[in-house]
Order: sequence, then structure tokens, then C-alpha cells
Amino acid sequence: MIQDEINYLKREEFRTKIDGLDVDLFVLENNNGYVAEFTNYGGRLLSLWVPDKDGAFEDIILGPSCIQDAQKNGFQYFGAIIGRYCNRIKRGKFTLNGIPFELSINDKKNHLHGGKKGFNNVVWTVDYKDKQNLRLSHVSKEGEEGYPGRLEVKANFSLTDKNELQIQFRASTNTSTIVNLTYHPFFNLKGCESEDLNSHFIQTNASRYIPIDNESIPIGSIDSVKGTPFDFGQLSSLKDRIDMRHTQMKRGNGFDHSLVLDGLDYKYKKALTVFESHTGRIMEIFTNQPAIQFYSGNFLNGTIKGKRQSIYKKRSALCVEPQGYPDAPNHHNFPSTVLNPEEEYCSMITYKFSAS
Repeated sequence: MIQDEINYLKREEFRTKIDGLDVDLFVLENNNGYVAEFTNYGGRLLSLWVPDKDGAFEDIILGPSCIQDAQKNGFQYFGAIIGRYCNRIKRGKFTLNGIPFELSINDKKNHLHGGKKGFNNVVWTVDYKDKQNLRLSHVSKEGEEGYPGRLEVKANFSLTDKNELQIQFRASTNTSTIVNLTYHPFFNLKGCESEDLNSHFIQTNASRYIPIDNESIPIGSIDSVKGTPFDFGQLSSLKDRIDMRHTQMKRGNGFDHSLVLDGLDYKYKKALTVFESHTGRIMEIFTNQPAIQFYSGNFLNGTIKGKRQSIYKKRSALCVEPQGYPDAPNHHNFPSTVLNPEEEYCSMITYKFSAS
């Protein structure tokens, strides 16, 4: 295996204080040469160096080159922990145990990714760090962004010698609340400087998906993918699907939908595979969550500049975000995202890499 020179981010560009708390850069390395770089500001994954079929390493994560950029609106979700509730809640309203709640509104008329100051915009406490592991924690106070309950969250990251980036979120509450956490890296398996996804192929373990309205809110049904652009039962070209004429593709400006994973049993299983044909890189996603949000970078528009001065153009990255159903508190036919005091929330996400 050939490990090209890893272009590490500069630690001094991420060491600072935000809200009076220490922010830093943290590097994980496995014994096969893989490198992952994080900051505890939002728990962001900043870079991930993996080899291609010839053993040449490349960073496959789009993102900021300094903490100042990470704080800008254009980068607000790049590589970050998303919570308390990822995706959208219609009008920011839901009822829990007969009590109505109103959350902050930050996406037109709706609540998105935890609100105006979600988990992506807070400094996480570093509980533990070694060569291959990073453990973070955060306490969300009762009433933050309108949510009930005091939520204690732990996030564990491991870069294993099986070439997996393993992520585990655990959460507990003192009062019944709703929780739906996910992770939001922007991937391009060809390399973070590539300008498109044309050589990417997708296969999913999802025979159903959640249709959305014009505001990207679920309309309430769970539909079959058969005969739609969302049918990735076999490894299929993203390029061939992304501009297919379909009402849902128009509403999402491309792929920006939750794919419902087969077997609603909350067991850890394979959810999705991404293959990039030029480099031979393969990314497999495993999770215990019931759905995976598949986003094809439709709203990247060339206005933000990332690492190595790269301009991030439309559809130059994809996101694959294991999670519960969006807007679940407002749909009785969706699996519950309620967390009670006697329970523990646990989400497991694994990105496994190989090449062929």
C-alpha cells in the first residue's frame, strides 16, 4: 500500500475559544495509514484520508480549512453532529404527552437540524482521546431551541484497523422528549477537490422512501421505490438518476429524501454502498437506524471555498445520514422518536472503506 504524503490540516487554524470554551483539532490514525481529523466544534469530521485501488491516499471529505470558515453559514452542517432533531419538523410544532411544543424556526417556516443553534454549533467536551478513538459529550439544557427535557449526549468516534469509521451516539433525558441524531459528512470518493459525482454508483437496502412536499416536509406516506429514481436495489449510476423527470426530484432539487431501510427492527445492518469507478473506492454504511437521508449536494452553488482553495459547486458531494424519520412526531404512522427518562437513545453509524 502506497501512502502518499498526508496533507494534514494546520492545528493552529482550529485552536481557539468559542463561547469561552476550548476548541482544537484532533487526529485519529489506524495502523493501515488511514487518517481522520476532527474538531470538537460541532464534533466535525474535517478530513478522511483513504486509499484508492492503487494504494494512493486522498481526502474524501469536503469541508473548511479553518475554524472561522467552519462558523460560516455555508459550512454550518459540513461534517457535524446534528441534533437534537435532524432533518425537518413542520412549522417547528409537535405535541408530546398532550403538551404542545414550539421549536425555533430556521428553515423558511420550519425547524431544521436542531434549530438556530443546534449541536453543530456548540463546543463539545472532550472526554477521551487516543490514537484511534475520540469521545465527546454535550449537555443540552431544558428548553434549548424549544425542546423539553435536559438531554445528555455522548459521541464516540473510532477509526478501526478494519478501515471503519465507527460512530456511536448515546443520549438520556430527565423528561420525555424527542431525539433524532445523525452525522453529516460531505463525501466525494474521487477526492475532495473533485467537482462532480458523475463517477459514483449507489446501491441501497431500501425498497421504500418518504415523499416530500415543496418545503421538503414529509407528506405522510411511505412509498415504494419501484419505478422511481430512488430504486437503487442494484448498483446504479448516480449520474443517470439525478436528473430523471419525477415530481419528487423536482421538489428536492435532486436527491434529498429519506430512504426507508428494509426490516424495521433497529438491528445493526448494512444500509447503503457507494462505489466510485475511477479510484475504485467503496464506502459501505451500516446502522441501527430505520432510515437514511440521501442528499446529492443540490444546494452547493459555488459560493463557498473549502480546503485547498476548492470551490464547492452544485452536486460536488453527497451525504448519507442514518437517522429516524423526519417530522416523525407529526405522523402517527412513522416510528416514534420519543425518548423517555427510563430509556437510553443509541444510534450506531459505521462507514467502512475498501477499494477494487
